[in-house]
Amino acid sequence: MGWSSKKTLRAREQDRRDVAEERDISGRHIARIDPSRRVFSEETGILTNMTRRFARAVIGDRACGSAPANWTRLTVLGALSCDGMVGVMTVPNATTAVVFVDFLTTTVVPFLHEHKPDGIVVRDTLSAHQNKAVKPAIEDAGLTRHY
Repeated sequence: MGWSSKKTLRAREQDRRDVAEERDISGRHIARIDPSRRVFSEETGILTNMTRRFARAVIGDRACGSAPANWTRLTVLGALSCDGMVGVMTVPNATTAVVFVDFLTTTVVPFLHEHKPDGIVVRDTLSAHQNKAVKPAIEDAGLTRHY
C-alpha cells in the first residue's frame, strides 16, 4: 500500500541564497535578544464571506446555514510577549500604515512604557509595518524596533 501525505507549499524565494543568508543573519541577531524583551506584532483579516461550504448533519438530513449577503472585513491587530497579550485592536478595514501607527501609539506603546520599557517591537515585512511613519512612532517612545 502506498503512502500519501499532504503537500506543504512554501514561497519559492525562500530557496534563494540571498534570502536564506538574510534569514540566517536575522535569526542570529534575534537569538541574542532576551526573549522577555520581545513583543511581536501581527494582524489577521476576517471576512464575513469566509463561511464554510460544508457541514455535518445526520444521515439523510441536510445541513442548513446562512451567511451575510454583503460581506465585510474585520482586521484584528495584536501584540504578544512572553508574558501574554500586550494589546488587541480591531478595525473594520485592512491594515494600513495609519491603522498600524494608531495601534502602536494607542495600545502597544502605552503598555510597554508601563510594563516593559526595554521592549523590542518585532514586526514582519508587511508594507504597513515598513512605512516611514512607523519608525518614529516606536523610536520616539524610546523603544527599539526589529523586522
